[in-house]
Amino acid sequence: MLTSEQSDKWAQFILREQASPSAAFDILYEHGSGRFVGAVTHLTAIAARDEPGSKRARLRALSLIGQVFVFRTARALTLRTLETKKLDQGDIALLTTLIRENIRLLGAL
Repeated sequence: MLTSEQSDKWAQFILREQASPSAAFDILYEHGSGRFVGAVTHLTAIAARDEPGSKRARLRALSLIGQVFVFRTARALTLRTLETKKLDQGDIALLTTLIRENIRLLGAL
């Protein structure tokens, strides 16, 4: 979804709210992104043996989320770096594999 051109309008709205939060950001956070970050924080804290809810656990979760979001927020940089006009299914499959490897590495910490 994050690499899809069909999500452009949604992504632009989310990015606009990140750059200049309005009342909409509070709604998005309370009903979506905050819950998602909370779940990722909880799971990564377990995997990395961090104290749940700690600043360390929250920062670790955000760093993992950033690995995925960079492909939406820095799409032009991604495409130029990969010397392509569009990510294909092979790129997305490899990206998925690499992110899963990064998550598995948490268990080795």
